Amino acid sequence: MRKNKKAALQLSISMIVIIVLAMTVLGLGLTFTRDLFDKLQDIVGLTFSKIKKELNTKLDTSEEPLVFSTTNLEMSRGSKQLEGFGFRNDGNSEMKIGIRFFPVKCPPGATCDVEEIEGKWFTYIQGAEAYTIKPGSRIMREVHISVPRGATTGLYLIKMVAYTGSPQGSACPSLDNCPNELASTQIFLTVG
Repeated sequence: MRKNKKAALQLSISMIVIIVLAMTVLGLGLTFTRDLFDKLQDIVGLTFSKIKKELNTKLDTSEEPLVFSTTNLEMSRGSKQLEGFGFRNDGNSEMKIGIRFFPVKCPPGATCDVEEIEGKWFTYIQGAEAYTIKPGSRIMREVHISVPRGATTGLYLIKMVAYTGSPQGSACPSLDNCPNELASTQIFLTVG
């Protein structure tokens, strides 16, 4: 009878040690993961801070109220990149604007469809009145670009359009039908 109690006690102590070790490893793993994500957010924040400075400089020197962080992009299939745009309101009233990305020219054999390019390649806040800009001020916003793995290689010409959402949230349905266009800029995207 004594041997069974002693064996049961050793088994209980072993189980407690294993549980303590497992909890310690789990805690260290969660801490490591949290720190990794915090550092990643800091890197993305620093990257966009740099892009914001560049956009501010471009808005200061440009006569156009709309600027994109770079007009010539080179990306490989399956890659992702953080970019941004800036818009300056030189007027004396608040503006509500929307942004659209329209493919103008695509490589031979590529799908040059607005829903395909704008919907899957460019991630940003969409809508006819998505951005509000006070008079005499400017905004800078992120645009995440993701080139699909199956994209055709070659040069894509993309026209970025800023349009007013007035009257009553009017849309800018197509490149040829955007009556409320305020400004535009071109982006040359080379997929390799």
